[in-house]
Amino acid sequence: MLHLGTLVAVLVYYRRDLARMAKFDRPARKLITLIVIGSIPAAVLGLAFEDRIEELISDPVTVAYFLIGLGVVLIGTTLLRLGDLRTEDIGPRDSILIGLAQALALIPGISRSGSTITAGMIRGMDRAEAARFAFLLGIPVIAGAGLLQMAEVISSGESIPVEVWVGMVAAGITGYAAIAVLLRLLTRVGLAPFGVYCSAFGAISVVVSSLLGPSQHDHRVSRGRHGDHIRNVGRNGHRTDCVASEVVDSGSVGDHCIDGRSIAEHQSHL
Repeated sequence: MLHLGTLVAVLVYYRRDLARMAKFDRPARKLITLIVIGSIPAAVLGLAFEDRIEELISDPVTVAYFLIGLGVVLIGTTLLRLGDLRTEDIGPRDSILIGLAQALALIPGISRSGSTITAGMIRGMDRAEAARFAFLLGIPVIAGAGLLQMAEVISSGESIPVEVWVGMVAAGITGYAAIAVLLRLLTRVGLAPFGVYCSAFGAISVVVSSLLGPSQHDHRVSRGRHGDHIRNVGRNGHRTDCVASEVVDSGSVGDHCIDGRSIAEHQSHL
């Protein structure tokens, strides 16, 4: 549910694009269509593999390995030839492929923004334009996940904790700043530095998990389940996606390197 704060940040940052889309002229209709098409893979696969995804979150080592893999992919973007396509130049096929990359981010350890920006660059898009489409594409997914969680909490008769409201405000503020920083760095140095960060963080997580041993792992999983409400809120509410991400994850700072849930949330910013 914290992702709703990040959603507000995206809506504010790209308010001009949204205003143009509201005109619903031909270019606006094309962009809306591309966003809808690109959102389908994540929606379908998310519903189909929801239980399996939840299982992966409980395994910090697996999450860490996915984070390392993400880092390698981001570093590999340095081998891509810089494209010049704008969002207005791509078609349904491009949108589907970028949408599939977004669906990969359902896997804990994979950054949504990192994977979608990379996919856009592979399709020949300019870095900034790839990021622009990636964030616009994330609006339906982030909104759907956040609103669904809010509806579940309300239907259960529980009230939303004050901490969650505060977290959403913080997520909105830091999310906006993170998007601005991400785009600035993206145009200057690309995704490689973020890849180095993700790989290093994942490697450290693997080492720490190995040193703590199985008994500590079991304790961490149990402790994480004790906070299921906050964990669910954090995982689907904030992903300022690893690259600054996508941009603002909401894990417990103290658990970043040892808790699978926190690792997944932390990287989801991208």
